[in-house]
Amino acid sequence: MGRAVARRRGGVYVLTLGTALLVTVIGVSALLAARGQRMAVADTQDFCRARYAALAAIDVGLETMQARPDWRTLLPSGAWVTNAALGDARLSLRGVDPDDGSLADDRADPVVLTGTGYCGNARYQLTVRLEPPTVPLPILSHGLHARTSAFIRSGKALTLSGGPLSSNGPVTTDGPVIGDVIAQSVSNATRVTGTITAPGPGYEAPAANLFAAYVALATPLPAPSTLEKTVLSPACNPWGRPALNGVYLLNLSSNTKIRNLRIVGTLVVRGNGNKLTIEDNVLIEPARSDYPAILLDGDGEFDVDSAGRLSEPVNSVNFNPPGTAWEGLVDDDQTDTYPSEIRGLVHVRGALTLRGTTLIRGVVICESSASIEGNTRIVVDPTLAAQPPVGYTTYGTPAIVPGTWQQTLPP
Repeated sequence: MGRAVARRRGGVYVLTLGTALLVTVIGVSALLAARGQRMAVADTQDFCRARYAALAAIDVGLETMQARPDWRTLLPSGAWVTNAALGDARLSLRGVDPDDGSLADDRADPVVLTGTGYCGNARYQLTVRLEPPTVPLPILSHGLHARTSAFIRSGKALTLSGGPLSSNGPVTTDGPVIGDVIAQSVSNATRVTGTITAPGPGYEAPAANLFAAYVALATPLPAPSTLEKTVLSPACNPWGRPALNGVYLLNLSSNTKIRNLRIVGTLVVRGNGNKLTIEDNVLIEPARSDYPAILLDGDGEFDVDSAGRLSEPVNSVNFNPPGTAWEGLVDDDQTDTYPSEIRGLVHVRGALTLRGTTLIRGVVICESSASIEGNTRIVVDPTLAAQPPVGYTTYGTPAIVPGTWQQTLPP
């Protein structure tokens, strides 16, 4: 009997001990599980912070390119940001040209941004490709852009509609400017009726190889000292075979005058140190909306009588023969008159003087100095900026190429 009671007491003790051990194991397991959960949560938070830091690094690159037009020379191909703090995380950024390794040699080059985020033991890395879009040159929305300087003579006036006078240098207003002005400096500001922005930004010129590209498209013309009383168009060339694209080349051997004629095409002029003068009554416009009207590599003087008209009876010329319609009409008489003006894009690579009552419906780009010595009026054609002529574009800030985001492995 006594032995049975003793066995029962021993069994109870063993049971109690086992229960206590089980409770201890369960408690330790719970603590370990909780600790594991906390570590998992911490790791997840670090991962999220690292991912956020990698995205932030890409944003730094995007904002830098937007804010600094000179970013290609400012930032070499390689590390842009190294181990910068972002809260509890850190970030790094690389920008490289995947084509030739040089970001500075060509504005058309793409860029691949790689953003890396670090937090604790977590690492996260993203890459994305950006390519620069083709955009119109900003000066296509200006009435007259004179790259080095502009001068308005006393007693004369420049009237602009739809766009400003701009210059990368000074503008001297001895005479009034009816419109806005953007320049490094403006003298006699009270003679400007519109808004003055000074100092203004420097504007990009067309590419240096643009003239050669249009020369390659052009049909050569003889270079008499005076071109007058004729029609030049894709259907008419009094000196030879017509250029179907309407592009003609004048290679000047002396100072040359153009007057009392109609051109429907693109006149490309190589000055060779000589001056081109356009005077009296003319009607000049491009045959194609994606080509300029005049591209002059040299100095020019425009002294157009836009207060008068280009007259067939005065010049004994039919200016709208078959193949060269005016407002949709052709005929075989010599009784019509036409507005005396220049339409489209005028691009002068030398100095430009505007005299008389010259009216230009388009945009004037002068890569040297412009002098207003008459009562000149320029009415901006907004289609030139909306649909720029061939070659009159530049490259904008690189934009993300859809579908190129990738998560990559950090080193």
